[in-house]
Amino acid sequence: MKLKKYTSGFTLVEMVISISIILIITAVIMLSQRNFSETVELINVSQRVATVIREAQVKGLAVEILDDDYPLAGRGVYFDGSVNYIYFSDTNENYKYDVGEEISSHFLRPGFTFGEVLCGSSSCDELNVVYRRPETQAYFYDETGLFYDDTVSIPVVSDQGRVQTVKVLRTGQITVIEE
Repeated sequence: MKLKKYTSGFTLVEMVISISIILIITAVIMLSQRNFSETVELINVSQRVATVIREAQVKGLAVEILDDDYPLAGRGVYFDGSVNYIYFSDTNENYKYDVGEEISSHFLRPGFTFGEVLCGSSSCDELNVVYRRPETQAYFYDETGLFYDDTVSIPVVSDQGRVQTVKVLRTGQITVIEE
């Protein structure tokens, strides 16, 4: 009896090579997706910080009565160096957060922290960014007192070491920059 020779189909070597190529492409895509997801989450967290500062800016320059608050009270955001930040009403007009002025408290998502906050060119442990009528500028107050530097930088750092910095200019501009 004579055996037929088959010439169509894959050999074992061709099949192993094809599967290896598919596995390599899948691994590259999965790693890229993970990096992309981490980057998007960092952007979301830093944009949320910027949004709370923008809310303080809008409400501080507008007339809004909050409970028994009076309309000229400024609004601000307080950073204490931990993973939380506080949106507050500056009812006693001292340009900083005091107990009892809190409107809402916010926390960074797990896996994120604030980096070294820069008040101008030097670091500060605490930072208050306050907006108050009728001036449109931002007031920056650190643990040493009111200061008038042009910019404060609030870095948001992921567990992987990626950084997005929220910059607040004295003129009122708020931006998020990837470092």
